[in-house]
Amino acid sequence: MQFTSNDLYDLLNRPGPLWLAGADLSSANLSWANLSGAILIKADLSGADLNWAKLSGANLSGANLNGAKYNKDTKWPVGFYSEKAGAILTP
Repeated sequence: MQFTSNDLYDLLNRPGPLWLAGADLSSANLSWANLSGAILIKADLSGADLNWAKLSGANLSGANLNGAKYNKDTKWPVGFYSEKAGAILTP
């Protein structure tokens, strides 16, 4: 299931840990999103905009990040190698 902009807004503004295991977030605009501690196991984040996103503490096991864009201010989980996962650093 792919989420609409309204669905994403609703999900990102709910209290508690965000559970998005297996979610189709391909090409989603997640810039500035706080995904700290989110469960993103096997989520499709291909082509997503992750500029300025906070992913520290997120579980990205098996997530598809091919072509996802991020910048130097994107926060990743400790020990996570974004480029190895297919994400692209943008200026």
